[in-house]
Amino acid sequence: MDEKKYTSALENLHVLVNLAEKKATAESFSEVADELKKLWKQLRKIRTLADGKRPPVVGVFGCPSRGKSFLLNVLMGEDILPKSPITGTTRCAIEISHTSGEKAVLKQCFFTKKMPQSEDLSINSLRQKLEAFSENTAKDIQDIEKLEIRIPSKSLLDDDIVLMDTPGAEAGIEAEETNLLEDTKRAVDMLAEADVVLFCMRADLLGANTDGRFYKKHIENLKPINIIGFRDAAKDETEDRLIADAAKKYRLDTDNTCVISALETHEALEKWKIEHRTNPELSLDSVLEAGNMQGLRKLILNQIASKEERIVEVKLRAVLRQYNDCVEEAYKKENIDLLPAKVYVANLYQSLKDTSNSSLVKNFEECLKKETFDSLKLYEGEK
Repeated sequence: MDEKKYTSALENLHVLVNLAEKKATAESFSEVADELKKLWKQLRKIRTLADGKRPPVVGVFGCPSRGKSFLLNVLMGEDILPKSPITGTTRCAIEISHTSGEKAVLKQCFFTKKMPQSEDLSINSLRQKLEAFSENTAKDIQDIEKLEIRIPSKSLLDDDIVLMDTPGAEAGIEAEETNLLEDTKRAVDMLAEADVVLFCMRADLLGANTDGRFYKKHIENLKPINIIGFRDAAKDETEDRLIADAAKKYRLDTDNTCVISALETHEALEKWKIEHRTNPELSLDSVLEAGNMQGLRKLILNQIASKEERIVEVKLRAVLRQYNDCVEEAYKKENIDLLPAKVYVANLYQSLKDTSNSSLVKNFEECLKKETFDSLKLYEGEK
């Protein structure tokens, strides 16, 4: 993509969000201020992606027993995550990426001001450490905010892609406890910051109430890639039939849906590892073909390739909408005007026009027609 195409628009929107957040805080309108702080952080992430300063992040979610951890292990090429959720770190996000070193690296980041802890481990030691976390509910374990894991194995995706697991989301799927529901909200917020979201379902459990409720409430708006796993558990159904069934029950995008068997891919991967020892030039083609992992890989790479503008465009549109919602809420509920001086809004409007993206311009013009923006007299079309 043209890296400079959206730079000005992102910078100008960043200014508007920052000014609005400060004004909302000064007016003690805390809910809007908190929302604007989130938008400010999100814009910073989008800008670093657009500038190529960070790797793309893929967030993976699945209700319990949907094969999420198993899929993550397969995509990263190594069995490191426990099959059961890391219950001792319910609030903990896990980011997994590739390292060119010989050993795995585990970095623990904490909610408190405690300094992060990093250590080099063998794959076996890393696996044992994560297993220990899954069985430990001690307070010091619960203080972990994020685990950053880098492993030397060959990824089935590009090596610069970061996979993010959010165990906190599944902890509150059916729970009513306030703390679990808060952890779920936090996990969903993390998913919203990912560049691409994967939603895992089971071929033999399509339409399950837990999946349906959570998808509609939290996942649908994230425009995920929908994965129908456990293909071997529904052998009597065709892939087209499974996708059509899922589309009917969840109203999902069939173009962003695929059917896979991570088990078949895993078996092919283990066989490849044995053959690779004597043939280092052996490609991963046979592994990717097994279980339709090639189809999933194509969907992921099409969305997250760092030079595609779709991610930036979609996220920019989403932040514009959320910014407008915050401005409207403050104006209608508290009669607080969060708009900055006219010149700042005019700069954003012009920078959106400069992108030549008619959809973005139209979206913002819809905002300018509204009562909250009307005093600026920036939109020249018919009201």
